[in-house]
Amino acid sequence: PDAMYTSRPESRATTPKQFDDGAATVLGGFQSLRSFCDQKDPACGDFVAPALLAAGRGFRSANLLAKSISAFKILLANPSLPGGKELAQTATLEIADLYMNVGGFDEAASYYERAARERGPDFEKARDRAAFIRSAFQDSGGPPVKPSSAACPSPLLCGVRYLLAERRWTAPKP
Repeated sequence: PDAMYTSRPESRATTPKQFDDGAATVLGGFQSLRSFCDQKDPACGDFVAPALLAAGRGFRSANLLAKSISAFKILLANPSLPGGKELAQTATLEIADLYMNVGGFDEAASYYERAARERGPDFEKARDRAAFIRSAFQDSGGPPVKPSSAACPSPLLCGVRYLLAERRWTAPKP
């Protein structure tokens, strides 16, 4: 009987498919609990919000960034979950980082600004990143650029334009 209570090694996902499957299972579980959570039933325990955060991270580990953003947004849409408000601030930063990684600079700046307004963990970092993104596109002479805009077709090109616009990178005039 004591063997039943001994700890077993945890199995962890190691492949993108395992991360995807695990995160999808968590989202499926949330869908089955959603009515309980909406009614603030105790069955919707304090494990739900961390599970949604873990699902978003699982999709990110599987390099499924759109699914990751969607999972994080489910957490943001349900702030009344036990512990949801605190984890929503973390999810907001992670969404901003994901948008930044895929070149969605305007969306990234918006989520960084949201995280800064909420004054959660790392709000100063969020404020600074939002200011950097906004000023980078202002310095390039154009409006905030969305990924589909012809003014900035790639994150690399946007970065190069930003560096060229900075005074410290321009050659002195003779």
